[in-house]
Amino acid sequence: MNHQDLIIKFNNLKFLTMSIFNAEEWAKSHFQHAKLGDIRRADRLVSTAANMARSSGKSIALSCRGNEAELEGAYRLIRNDNVSPDMIRVAGFQHTAKEAVSVAEILALEDTTSLSYKHQVAADLGKLGQKTDRSRGWWVHSVMLLDSHTTRTIGLIHQDWWCRPNHPEAADEKESGKWPDASHFCRERLGETMSRVISVNVIYAQEKASATVTEPLRWILLTTEPIETLKQALHVIDIYAARWRVEDFHKAWKTGAGAERQRMTEPQNLERAASILAFIGVRLLQLRETITLPYYLRKKGLVGEALSLEEQGCDTVFVRDEWKLLMRHYKPRGYKGKSAPSMKWAYISLAKLGGFTNTKGTGIASWSTIWEGWDQLQAQVAGYRAAKEMLAAGEEL
Repeated sequence: MNHQDLIIKFNNLKFLTMSIFNAEEWAKSHFQHAKLGDIRRADRLVSTAANMARSSGKSIALSCRGNEAELEGAYRLIRNDNVSPDMIRVAGFQHTAKEAVSVAEILALEDTTSLSYKHQVAADLGKLGQKTDRSRGWWVHSVMLLDSHTTRTIGLIHQDWWCRPNHPEAADEKESGKWPDASHFCRERLGETMSRVISVNVIYAQEKASATVTEPLRWILLTTEPIETLKQALHVIDIYAARWRVEDFHKAWKTGAGAERQRMTEPQNLERAASILAFIGVRLLQLRETITLPYYLRKKGLVGEALSLEEQGCDTVFVRDEWKLLMRHYKPRGYKGKSAPSMKWAYISLAKLGGFTNTKGTGIASWSTIWEGWDQLQAQVAGYRAAKEMLAAGEEL
């Protein structure tokens, strides 16, 4: 990757960060072109998704924050049999495909997880464990795209949902078939750009032994990528090491976005809500990546690019009210200017607001910590703006 490519990539990243942090812009970019049979349904999907994104992990009722019209509209959408859960997901997949066009090398990470429920709707869902297990739900096979050079999450490109029957012989197809099926759908959405496989290379990687590592990891990796240099071989190892990110998405979807805490009484309604929350789960990962990307760039040796992102003003992501309030908690040492402090300061401050201790042993803040800090900040911004409006109207606080 040459210097000009990096300039373009990081300028695009600055634009992307604004759309990720702004819930309305994020929802529009994902769902405004959803083919739901009526443009008003797509508009309602955008507003509902924006509300849910602003209140990740909360119920639909709480996400509407007392606005009865918004709540009624959200429930009408979720309960509408003419709104296909598949088409909600397809709209999000198409957004991911569009974002992937400008990425030179893409990683497609896939894995299967379950969505588990015990309330009333469980009786109409599929088996997850033993017959005596009260939890029932869906199995979901997801494919998530990453930029291989920065490890930035691009988005979800495919999901396959199914309910496992009580008796294995009643299954329509083997679940192992979900993996090649997912590859087929990804090729359809991204276009047929891969050449036919004619050879593979083998990499043997072993973890260095140390006082704390008694049984070093050993990987034998088969790849079609060139490995003529150490740099190329290390890049392939980095690619394999990124596989856990899809598991991180599953955690963000089920726990952070609250997919398993939804309490609809009809399977289709629950699937619609959980489908929206899948993309909100991705957004939670992207929120963290936006402000921790310099850490990953340093690991890849891109020190100059990491410094460039850390030193840029945080007003590329935060509006004035947000970074000003953040300064009330954690004013930068020696800060005297009127311009926005750096992104590095903003990341550490936001993480601290979410409970991060920022010691050498704690590493980087988790997505849940970043989200907690962001949620706390947004609540404070809302209170600050309400107070300003009251004062402007001559009311007493």
